Amino acid sequence: MPRTTGKAYEWRTAGEAGDPFAEMLMDYDWADEVLHVHIGRRWLLDRLGGLEAVRRLGEEAFARVMDVRRRGGLEGAEEVAQTEWWTPFCERYLGLTPAPLAEELLTSGKHDAPWATSG
Repeated sequence: MPRTTGKAYEWRTAGEAGDPFAEMLMDYDWADEVLHVHIGRRWLLDRLGGLEAVRRLGEEAFARVMDVRRRGGLEGAEEVAQTEWWTPFCERYLGLTPAPLAEELLTSGKHDAPWATSG
């Protein structure tokens, strides 16, 4: 997950709210995601033939998903439309409106595989 949109962003938002409990929850959630990455590396690297093969497959899959999103989604997707939940969540439970994400992060094709460059 890129630092500008992923767990680091969520953790910073919780910290800016001055709510230690929320910050702890985001820290726990972030650590849980790190665990998922390590499990995936352990299983996928062995089964798919190494890190480059896994990266290539991930980039191809992510590019296909982003292509579908740019073309307006899948037929029938309106029934399960995605909604922006982070801002209302922060406002209701943290009493804070987080800084908005840059629109180009959500729409630009150059971010099709953010994990490849997010550091």
